Amino acid sequence: NIDYQNTMSVVGLVGPKGEGHIVAEGRYVKHSGSAWADLAFLIDEEYQGLGVATYLFQLLMRVAKDRCLQGFTADVLVGNKAMLRVFEKGSSKAEVHMEEGVYSVRIPFEDNLVCSIEELEN
Repeated sequence: NIDYQNTMSVVGLVGPKGEGHIVAEGRYVKHSGSAWADLAFLIDEEYQGLGVATYLFQLLMRVAKDRCLQGFTADVLVGNKAMLRVFEKGSSKAEVHMEEGVYSVRIPFEDNLVCSIEELEN
């Protein structure tokens, strides 16, 4: 259930037009009462390591900035170093902290547009 404002999802498809199947999803969900959103990815094993997550990350970041979000948060399991590299490549400001086997990632947007107070409250 996406509403294009608080929740956004983008999928990657392979196969002929109109007959393709989903091999990747990137999604963010805005934190209630905040201008930040939680970010998650799911990439089919066969398509990992091809830059799909990086592409979805950059796309979702542009969409989130257009909707006046200030950054993303994410939780990444210790064994998922590839996902940490996606975040580090995509933002020089990624802040990573480890706690109980999970990395907490905070990614402030470096060049976000100036948004009005009304836009930030929505």
